[in-house]
Amino acid sequence: MRKLAPNSFGVEVGVLDGEFSDVILKCNPRKLLLVDAWLYFEEGYADPANVNQGGQDERYRRVVSRFANDQRVTISRSLSRADSLIPLLNGGIDWAYIDANHSEKECYEDMCFYSKYTSILALHDYLPENNELGFGVKQAVHRFINDYGWKLSEVTEEEFPTALLLKK
Repeated sequence: MRKLAPNSFGVEVGVLDGEFSDVILKCNPRKLLLVDAWLYFEEGYADPANVNQGGQDERYRRVVSRFANDQRVTISRSLSRADSLIPLLNGGIDWAYIDANHSEKECYEDMCFYSKYTSILALHDYLPENNELGFGVKQAVHRFINDYGWKLSEVTEEEFPTALLLKK
């Protein structure tokens, strides 16, 4: 994030409890848009972060409280590709960090949506295919690269790696 964040306008898609938002803010972005539905998905989405709606509502309240005094932060409780986001993105963004729904389909669609507004995408949980969690981030990234010609610039070396994509 140190490479991306100083004096930038970024979007974090999939905020959970705001821990990574704090990491981003320590890198001193000019503006940070936090996007998360904080919504429980009943069917077809197995992710340890997908807790019941009461838990999601509590996460949202904690994030609002956590960043209430930081003028750089705007919070949008919305689905990752909601029409309500378009006016917030229309002037362009410097980067998008995507860590929302980890299915191949949803991750791919998030990349397609945010690539209209930036030339830098970061995708968290870039795990090997057939991983224990069933995440399809890696498959989505390679499909997106194949379809749109972006470049896989780097992958972090950690338990849950992040892939950095750049528009060619």
